[in-house]
Amino acid sequence: MASAPYLGVEAVFNAENYWVNMQGIHTLASELDLSLANSACWEHVLTDQAPRTKCSPPCCEVNELGGRAHAAMLLQKSSTNPPVMCGSLDLPSSWVSKITIGRGDFHLRYPPDGQRSMYYSRSKLELYTDNKHEQAMTMRVSLYKDTARSILVESIEYFRLRHDCLDKRHRYPLCGKTVEHFLPGRAFSLRQLTEISGRRRKLMFYVEARQDGLVCREDILGVKVLERFQGRSDRLVYRSVAVGQNRAPGSSKPLYTLPNSEACGELMVNKMAQKYSRLETSKRFSLELAKRTFYIYQGRIRTQYHYEPTRITRCTSHHVKGRHSSSRVALPRSHVHVTHSNLHADPRCVADVSTPASFDFEDQQAVLAAERDCLTEIRRAQLEVLELLRLRQQEESSFVIDRNALMKSVHGEPFGNCQEASQSKSVQACTIDYLTPFLQHVQNPNDMSFDEAQHVRDACLRSLKERLIERANILMTSLNEENAKLAKKQAMFQRNQRENDAKAEDEFEHFCSESMFRIQILEQRLSSHQEAALRKFHDLDDRLRADPRLRTLHE
Repeated sequence: MASAPYLGVEAVFNAENYWVNMQGIHTLASELDLSLANSACWEHVLTDQAPRTKCSPPCCEVNELGGRAHAAMLLQKSSTNPPVMCGSLDLPSSWVSKITIGRGDFHLRYPPDGQRSMYYSRSKLELYTDNKHEQAMTMRVSLYKDTARSILVESIEYFRLRHDCLDKRHRYPLCGKTVEHFLPGRAFSLRQLTEISGRRRKLMFYVEARQDGLVCREDILGVKVLERFQGRSDRLVYRSVAVGQNRAPGSSKPLYTLPNSEACGELMVNKMAQKYSRLETSKRFSLELAKRTFYIYQGRIRTQYHYEPTRITRCTSHHVKGRHSSSRVALPRSHVHVTHSNLHADPRCVADVSTPASFDFEDQQAVLAAERDCLTEIRRAQLEVLELLRLRQQEESSFVIDRNALMKSVHGEPFGNCQEASQSKSVQACTIDYLTPFLQHVQNPNDMSFDEAQHVRDACLRSLKERLIERANILMTSLNEENAKLAKKQAMFQRNQRENDAKAEDEFEHFCSESMFRIQILEQRLSSHQEAALRKFHDLDDRLRADPRLRTLHE
């Protein structure tokens, strides 16, 4: 205590009490009497639990160790003694009545109607309590071009508790641009969707949640599609496809097409390209594939390899297909011409190319198989994007708010124990109304006007049609994948047929038998689904005709 850097001590405390120094705050720490039981030196604030003495002990001048030991002994004694209910220095109770806020008023946040608007210079701030806004919006910031706030430049919207995981949305009305941010956990692992109406669309994904390693996809509508990848086992980092509306010359039914929306029809593929990263453990970078470009109209394929260290040239191979080969899936060997070219500025690379033993280019069958695989992946990605956009449009038309039990109780939705909840769900499943999702905007469901009844009928039939088409698309996608796997296996077996391996032939036959079995099952399921779809559609139409709530359509 003699070397303590403190000028004075105002109070000491522990887990049981609080003592105020009555010896003066200007007394040095080394001169303090540390006997907490001495009421002349230390005054307790809370209820005292130890016997007090009126004067200090005879030997008040104790050293540092002695004072600490004596204080510790007194604290130990006070903890063993029973509490004394004196309460003379207890804190008095407050004269203000206890403030109570109901759970509903607490969650309202912005009384009296749960929303608040604040205006600033060329801007506006709107605040909403949770689940108050019809789109589950919690805040919106609007920026205007003029002080009268008549020309909207940018709008930033924040959401919460939406089932589609929408977190934030930026709108730019003057340029028709919309940027949506999503939380993890939604379908297709979508992270951000940027769309400029009629011109461009960019989708960014959560890479950790996707198996194909897709980072982003950018669509220049009707012109080009760009995809970027990360962390793939085949080292693919980039893929692009140039599209157009014009068909290839001399081709009546082109096979290089991509599905598009119903309004635009199919897109014709003009060129495809793939880029690959280097394999850092490789000793020869010139043997690693860098870029492969498929020129559909010209009927040729260019393959470029990585640069060697300290080199400015690289090896390139060209595979030229025969005339009108753009409409074929596979070509005979006589219709494919392979030429190897490189820049003569690198004499070592020239020697390698001229010597087949040192550098072995891919044959035409492997390159054509790579072209088919690239087209298949592009079609699959295009179907996925179309499904994602359809699902996004459906979510905006009828969004769902996720609420827990507490939020349900706040908004007046009853909840009880598990048994009551299960019983209510079973009763609700038995008495569910098939027109409930389509009667949300109808004021009186029992007395609808002609326009309201027509809208409900069309929406119900449209919903069933979309579900049936979605199911058919799933079956068609599975069937196309099985056919693609079978074609790829057949091409690989034909390339390796020269080895006359009996074990490979047995494995190929076993694979073909299982693949044909799956294809046959999928074809049967697709055929039965098509028949059942027509029957379900007619049954729903008859049920709508017999529904008394839609009687205005037949009067």
